[in-house]
Amino acid sequence: MSSPLSPESDRTLAEEDLGDLFEEAPVAYVHEDLNSRFLRANRAAREILGISSEEVSRTLGTSLVVDTPETKQIVRETLERLRFGGLTEHRVLELRRKDNGERIWVQWWSKPAASGAYTRSMFIDITRQVLLEQERARLKAQNVYLQEEIKSEHNFEEIIGATAGLARVMAKVTRVAATDASVLITGESGTGKELIARALHSRSTRADKPFIKVNCAALPVGLVESELFGHERGAFSGAIQRRIGRFELAHTGTIFLDEIGEMSMDVQAKLLRVLQEHEFERIGNSHPIKSDVRVVAATNRDLEKSKREGGFRPDLFYRLNVFPIALPPLRERIGDLPLLTHFFVQKHAARLARRIEAVEAESIRRLMQYTWPGNIRELENVIERALILSSTPVLSIDPDLLGVEAHAPIPSDQGAGFDGAPCSSPPQSDLDSIQREHILNVLREVDWVIEGSLGAAVRLGLKPGTLRHRMKKLGIKRSRNFPR
Repeated sequence: MSSPLSPESDRTLAEEDLGDLFEEAPVAYVHEDLNSRFLRANRAAREILGISSEEVSRTLGTSLVVDTPETKQIVRETLERLRFGGLTEHRVLELRRKDNGERIWVQWWSKPAASGAYTRSMFIDITRQVLLEQERARLKAQNVYLQEEIKSEHNFEEIIGATAGLARVMAKVTRVAATDASVLITGESGTGKELIARALHSRSTRADKPFIKVNCAALPVGLVESELFGHERGAFSGAIQRRIGRFELAHTGTIFLDEIGEMSMDVQAKLLRVLQEHEFERIGNSHPIKSDVRVVAATNRDLEKSKREGGFRPDLFYRLNVFPIALPPLRERIGDLPLLTHFFVQKHAARLARRIEAVEAESIRRLMQYTWPGNIRELENVIERALILSSTPVLSIDPDLLGVEAHAPIPSDQGAGFDGAPCSSPPQSDLDSIQREHILNVLREVDWVIEGSLGAAVRLGLKPGTLRHRMKKLGIKRSRNFPR
C-alpha cells in the first residue's frame, strides 16, 4: 500500500500539471519581468512571435513592438494601467516577428502576478483579420475616390469618364450646345449616343423645353411618317382620332432621331423639308405647321457609304451633318472602365437590394482586358448580372459573364498543350496568350491538380468548373492522365 503524498509533493505535482497546461495551451502566454524581459513563453507564443525556446530569456517584449507613435502610446497607457491592477479589456498591438521581421497583430491582455514581481500576458493572433479589414478599407477608399471622380466637373450627368477621347467629345458638346446647329452623332451600338444627345439639349438654351426621342429603327415602316408628323382622324384606315406627331411635341425643344440611317427614302424627303423650311404637314391635312425644333440625329451606320450607294439622301446628310460628333468605342477608352464599373454598381445595387462596398481589383483588371464588342451597354448588363449573382460586400465578376469574344481562337497548328498535345482552339490575342501561359505555369507547379486546397483553381482564384471551362476555351490540354 502506497504512502500518502506530502504537501510539498502535492505542490510539485500541481506545478508540473500547470506547467504542462501552460506549455500546451492553444492561447499564447508570456511572463515578463518589470523591465519587459521574457521569463517564460509557451509554445503558442513562441510560434506567433518567431522565437525559439533558447531565445525566450534574451527577448525584450517592448523590442517586438512596432515603432510607431500610435503603438507607443498604446504601450505607455497599458503599462500605466498595469500598475493599478491590469487590463480588464484587450488591446490590439502591432508587432514584428523576431525571426523575420514580419508584421503581425495580436489581441493582448495582461495582469500583474500576485507577488507583483512579474506580469502575466495572454494574446491571440489576429493578423489575418486585420489584413482583411485593411484590404476592405483600401477598396472602400478607392470606391469613394471613384465616386468623387464620377461627380467631378469632367463628367456630365451619366457621361462617365476622363480619357482623352471622351474629353474631346465633351469639348465638342460644350462648343455646339448653345447653338441651334443640327448635330449628327455617330458611333458603334452601345456607346452612349442618346446620353450625348441629352447633354446637348441640357446645355442648350432649350434645356427647359421638351426633349423628344424617336427610334427610327423601332417604328414600323408604314407608321414612321405618322409618328414624326402626326395625322388627322380618318386620314387612313385605322386613324380613328387625330394624332400629334413628335415634331409638334418637340416644338421649341429638341428632337432626337436615333438610328437615322434606317429611315426610308420618302420619309427622308419630308424630313429634309422640315429642316429647310421649318414646317411640316400632318397626314390628311394640307395646312402647314410651323416647326421650331433643334434636330440631333444619331446612327451606328456609315452614312457616307450609304450616301454613295444611294441608300441615304446626300442633301439630308449635309443638313444633318452640320456638326458631326463621333463617339469612341469602349475598347478605345479602357481607362474609363473603373469609373464606369463603379457608376453602374451604384446605379443598380440599391434596386437589386445588394450592399456593395467595393469592386474586387482582379475583376476590374479582367474587365479592362476584355474587348467589349457591345460597348457600354454590354458593360452595364455584365455589372447588373454580377450584382444579381453577388452575395458579398466586395463585388466579384466571374469571367464567364464576359462574351466569347474574349477567347477568340487561332488555327490549331499554332499552339500546343503543356505536355505537347495539340490545342484544338489556341488563343488568338496577346491577352489570351498571356492568360494561357499563366494557367499552364500554375498547372505545372501543382502537377496538374485542379481541385482541393492546393489545386490550381484555388491558386488562380477560380472555381474548378470555371477553370476547366477556361482551359477548354484556351486549348489547354494534357496529353495523358488529365485530371477529371
